This record gives sequence, C-alpha cells and structure tokens, in this order.
Amino acid sequence: MGSFVTQPKARRARRLGINGSFLAQRQTGVQRYARELTRALTDLDDRSFETVILAPGVAPSESIADHVVRDNSSLPLPAWVQMKLPVLCRRHSIDLLWSPCNMGPLVLANQLLTLHDASPFASNDWFSWPFRTYTRLTWPRLARRVRRVITDSEFSREELDRFGIADRETVSVVPCGVDPFWSPRAPTPAVTELGEYVLTMGGGNPRKNVAGSVQAWRLLGHDLRSRHKLVVVGGGGAIFAHDGVRGSEDIVELQDVDDETLAALYTSARAFLYPSLYEGFGLPPLEALACGTVCLVSDGSSLPEVLGDSVLYCDPLQPASIARGLETLLTDEDQRAALDLRRQDRIDRYRWPRSAALLAKLIESEL
Repeated sequence: MGSFVTQPKARRARRLGINGSFLAQRQTGVQRYARELTRALTDLDDRSFETVILAPGVAPSESIADHVVRDNSSLPLPAWVQMKLPVLCRRHSIDLLWSPCNMGPLVLANQLLTLHDASPFASNDWFSWPFRTYTRLTWPRLARRVRRVITDSEFSREELDRFGIADRETVSVVPCGVDPFWSPRAPTPAVTELGEYVLTMGGGNPRKNVAGSVQAWRLLGHDLRSRHKLVVVGGGGAIFAHDGVRGSEDIVELQDVDDETLAALYTSARAFLYPSLYEGFGLPPLEALACGTVCLVSDGSSLPEVLGDSVLYCDPLQPASIARGLETLLTDEDQRAALDLRRQDRIDRYRWPRSAALLAKLIESEL
C-alpha cells in the first residue's frame, strides 16, 4: 500500500493593524510621528509581520505600509475609532492593533497605544474643555485596557504615571526621529523676502508659548529688532485655546506652511526659538538642528533629555530669560559655533529606523 506525505500549510504572516485615523487629521507632530514611524516600520528588512493601515475614508498619498484598507464610513472620527475600527480589525484578521496618535478603541484589548505626553492632564489652559474632558475620561481607561502603552521620552513615561494614566512599568519608551528630508535648503523667494529673522512655531497653541516669545522679542534692543523679524509658523486647531498673539511690523505670522517651505525657513533662520511650556518630545528643534540652525529652547519637560548640550536653554516663564538667550544667539559667534559642533551627534541619536526597530521588538513580543 502506498504512502503519502501531507505538506504542512504555509503559516499566514501575522498582521499588525495600524489605526489610520491620523490620515484624516491636520498634520502636527503627532501625525508626523505616525506617518514616519509607520513607513520606517514597513521598511525594516527583518520584521516578521505585515503592516496594514486601516484608514477612515482616506488613503496615504504614498506607500507607507504593506496594505491599506480604506473604509468609506461617514462616521465622525472619534466614533469611527470606537465603533468601526474594531469591526475592521476582525474582518481583516488583524492580530494586533497599534494606535499611534493618543486614541484607540476602548473595546479592543489586543492593542498597543502611543500616548505622546500627559499635556491634557497637566493644565486646564492649553486645550478646549470638550477635548480635555474626553481625554481625561478615556485615556486612563484605555491605558489599563491595552497590552502596552508607548510614549516618546522618559519624561512622558513619568508624567503618565504621575497623573495616574498608566503605571510606568506598563509604559515603553520609543523616541521620535528625524527624517533625512530635514536638511539645509536653498531659500525660496518668499523666504528671501523675509530678510534676517528668528523662527518660532505654534501660533494659536498656547502650550507653545508664542505669547512669551513675543514678550521676549519686545524686550530686545532696538538695534537687534530693527535688523531682524520674528516669524511665527502655524495656526491652532479647534482643540487649542486662543492665545491672543497678533503680528506687527517686525512680527510675521505664516499659516499652512508645507514641509518644503518649513525646511527652507529652518535653514535660513538666524535662530530657532522654542520656549514651549510642555513637551513630550520636541520634534521641531531637532528638525531645525538637522537644517543647520542654532536653537533656543525651554529648560523643562522633555527638551533637556532629548536635546542635551546641542542647544541653548531659557526659562519659558521668564520673557527676560528668553530675550537674553536670543541676544546671545544673535550676537555671540563663538556660542553659535560651539552649538553647531554639537548638533550632528544629537541628530544621529534620533532616526526613524532606530525607533522602528525598538517598536518592532515590542510588536513581536506581543504577537
């Protein structure tokens, strides 16, 4: 009697679902993190899983994952995350979901959740009441529900624990990165028209402390202000409280700046000013460093951890301290040269492929 050998069935590749709600949102640092880390994760050669973006009615304009599931639901985004995303995970045989932008479905325990910082818990002044209420009710419940919480820095890990959002033992740190896109650029005609300027970011977002930047700017001597402008990039979304900052002859506000223009603005700035009141990581100063620009940043939250000795620090609550730092960067060539020598080492610490490798280890430990 003959014999036969049954060939084992090929094992299906495990599937990491990625909560693609960020594709339907205005791009800030949180959405940039999701996009860049998804791309870097997909580009890893030795990963053992497929990446599948589950997107609410939109698809990425470029290939950043192995597969994209585009759902044409008309649900508002928060409802889509809570009601439709779990259905899509079941329908498309998702083994583990990663929610990279502070919110995931409460019913799904088989999930990794990135909480970038604890800013909605740290102050009543930085976000609208509906957003604060929503996050304060949902984040602790979600953090207790999921497999693991991911955050951007040791500072944020401690803050999530301090505010009772997640126990520090359940939180893993995966830092942000800087893409090679951020590099010195030739100025565009619009940038050239600005003349000499200091660049800052976050108009409309009170946490970025643009009001403090403007107060400090007005403390500078007439000679420096007559030769430079303060350029403020960005406008706040609906979640932000209004900070009341208005432009003047030497203060220019720019809205809806694309990445190409932003890179040119970083490059041509005499200095980048970032006196933020609270940061879970702080991507903009790293991007500015990568474009060859010296930086003045806050001396608190995550910024010293991330930036080390590559920048000059100020007290964000003291306009006089910000003004002194600006005067130093605008006039002291030796200080500028010393900072310039240290910037590349700091940039090299934070690259998206390195962050993706850390994230992949976490994913594979949970699959």
